[in-house]
Amino acid sequence: LCRTPMKGNPDMDFFHFSMIKSMVYTSIDYFHYFSFLLQEMDLHIDDTIINHLLSFLDLQLDTTYDADVTHDEVLYVEPAESAKKLYFVLLHINPIKCNVTFCYSYQDSSTVPGTEAEKQNPVQTILSAIGVTIANIEDAPISLRSLMLENSFHTRPEMVSRILRHYYLQVLYEMYKIVGSFDIIGNPVSLVHNLGTGVYDFFYEPASGLVQSPQQFVLGVGKGSSSLVKNSVVGIFGTASKITKTLGKGAAHLTFDKNYVREREKQVREKPKHLGEGMVWGAKELTSGFKKGFTGFFTSPLDGAKDEGVKGFMKGMGKGVIGGVVKPGVGLFDMATRATQGITNFAAHGIVVARIRPPRGFGPDRILRVYDVEKAVGQSMLRSIEEGAHADEWHLYHCISEDDCLAMVSNKHLFSIKVLPQLSVLWSCSLSDIVSVAATQDGIRIELVPKVTEVSSFWMASGQTGKEASPTQVFRLKMAEPTAKWLEMKLNHTIAVIQRFDQDDDDLAFSAESGQASVK
Repeated sequence: LCRTPMKGNPDMDFFHFSMIKSMVYTSIDYFHYFSFLLQEMDLHIDDTIINHLLSFLDLQLDTTYDADVTHDEVLYVEPAESAKKLYFVLLHINPIKCNVTFCYSYQDSSTVPGTEAEKQNPVQTILSAIGVTIANIEDAPISLRSLMLENSFHTRPEMVSRILRHYYLQVLYEMYKIVGSFDIIGNPVSLVHNLGTGVYDFFYEPASGLVQSPQQFVLGVGKGSSSLVKNSVVGIFGTASKITKTLGKGAAHLTFDKNYVREREKQVREKPKHLGEGMVWGAKELTSGFKKGFTGFFTSPLDGAKDEGVKGFMKGMGKGVIGGVVKPGVGLFDMATRATQGITNFAAHGIVVARIRPPRGFGPDRILRVYDVEKAVGQSMLRSIEEGAHADEWHLYHCISEDDCLAMVSNKHLFSIKVLPQLSVLWSCSLSDIVSVAATQDGIRIELVPKVTEVSSFWMASGQTGKEASPTQVFRLKMAEPTAKWLEMKLNHTIAVIQRFDQDDDDLAFSAESGQASVK
């Protein structure tokens, strides 16, 4: 969610609220003036965000009946308070303008290893691809008209019902804009808007300058012609890029290769700034499509055999054959998309909207706390490493070692992370495998339990047992002695909590700040 660039009044706050309430009347809430204003905004959402929000709300609203609670202990709102009326001399909710972008993503439970959704059958994957192709919406301009009430006298439920009814009808009226903003049909709403703006400026700017002076008329012709060319290019090439982008995204999911889909989605998030950059990126993605299609024909059966034996080998053969045909086609779509995106962005002089801070970090308890930059950065890094393999874990704490690496602890693992030139995991270990943690003068020493491995049939025939323990594995982190002692104390306490509750999963709600733990 962000304020729309170059639109609205830049001197005004994004959110403005004004209220004048009389304290004379006690039987009613008397408002002389009540005003609410939002500047025009861009709202970017996807199905994963919606699912997480629904899950969060479901967790907060999950209440069960307690038989031990008597009727007198149940909280309720007094009828007199709920029936208290509101009187507004003037209630004014200003118009709301929102450009909605919705993306059907593949980053859902289906990408989390070990889940049932990971074993999707081909029919579900095809349906998912159809959803990816159809459901994407970009910059649907939703405009909700203002609501102004004078001398309104209602109860709270009546007032809420009246406001909701007003906006419900407005949203229904705007539905055609949402349907017309589907990327698969080229977002005709955006196309018509851009072309209409260009034609309007082409006639308006010269006419406006003509009433002032001949010089302003000439300038108006230049402005109008420039606007017509710019908006025509943005509209036409923007429509082409949206169609090729959604077709490529849908085709990529038909490869049944989750790793390929995940890597591609990371690449397409960035947009080229001009045609030259778009052509270079497009050529790279076209080459990558042919390369991955060819190599996947050999690697997919081997990877499947490692995971599921003969059955996995046969699945890998199918993936390799399909990928060999589909992935080069996806590369062609991506090349066309990059070229048209480069032309569009160069003509529009688009402003790239970026985060001003990392997303807020939540713990397993989902409690909203004061924003903590350190916690937010840690949780973001945890969800980024190893292609999101640890996205279901919770960041507890981290510290910096002397070799410019990061020691990070989640509720399941200890990581040694190299930050530059790119985020990568040097090594990691499960907290449940740690035997001892000891601080030394030059760092910290972490000892793991010996791993039990199978012995070959030759040694078993010689009278040896079928399993043997490997030597003790030891990890070392170089850091200052005070930092090492701090990490030793934190790690020992965390491991003790995990051993106490005999678990190492998401049900462990551990607070690194307070040192307390509980089981949900």
